[in-house]
Amino acid sequence: MNTDRKRGRIELNHEERRDISIQFRVNKAEFEYLKELVEASGLERGHYIRKEILNAEPVIKRKMPEVNQKTYIQLSGIGNNINQAVKKLNGNEYFDKNEVDKLNFNIKQVSRRIIEINKDLDYI
Repeated sequence: MNTDRKRGRIELNHEERRDISIQFRVNKAEFEYLKELVEASGLERGHYIRKEILNAEPVIKRKMPEVNQKTYIQLSGIGNNINQAVKKLNGNEYFDKNEVDKLNFNIKQVSRRIIEINKDLDYI
């Protein structure tokens, strides 16, 4: 029996060949769910995952603008100062007028900055 067809896999050119392997881990529940989806699709697991991933809308994580990062760091520092002062008050530690003034100043700074941010975002 002579045929011109070779046995085995169909020869693919360099661009069509899939020679990069990607591995990821799932837990048992995720695996069972994936198995159900694959069985319902009638495709092999690799074909199903490839089809779902490559046809999906990309999830793009937006980076926080640098200005917001600096503001976040400043507000975080002020918040830490306020928390330390409140902890002192709750512990009935001595709290002099300078510390109260600093605390009030920090609270006013946070309030002003939040108002500025809200204006920038057109919330006000």
